[in-house]
Amino acid sequence: MDDEIRVLQARASDFDTVLSILEEAAQWLVSRDIDQWQPGSFSHQRIADRIERGEMYLAELGGQPVGTLALQWSDEEVWGSEGRRSRSRHSDPARLRGQRTGTRASPVGGKQSGFVGQKYLRLDCIAGNRGLNEYYERAGFNRRGRARVWGLEVNLYEKRVDVNGAG
Repeated sequence: MDDEIRVLQARASDFDTVLSILEEAAQWLVSRDIDQWQPGSFSHQRIADRIERGEMYLAELGGQPVGTLALQWSDEEVWGSEGRRSRSRHSDPARLRGQRTGTRASPVGGKQSGFVGQKYLRLDCIAGNRGLNEYYERAGFNRRGRARVWGLEVNLYEKRVDVNGAG
């Protein structure tokens, strides 16, 4: 099995695959008592809109989809006005937990997705999810604060990216 992760822009025909990965991630989180996503709670319209705007990506390993990656030009809903000045990343590596798919996919996604000229890559994660917070800190993200999004407390992280788009 090829161990290189490829990140490809999702197409409308990938909708069911993206939704399946998100649902699998939600079920995995619930099975571990992690209050983050609930199965069946994903907005089909929001996913379709992200695909249509070119913000949704699929991570593939060995030609098989292993995760999703949403890259937005701004995320004011989470970051407020500061969210206009950077790319925001939401990754959902569900199928190969423990394989570091999130950090392995980040640089690839950044180079392919228009990070050139951006100063920061920003993300958020549930504040109470200690393992995920530690994961992002080990990956070089710095905690910038906390916000309340959709009724959940999230920690805000950012990582400086160079002019070539790599982290």
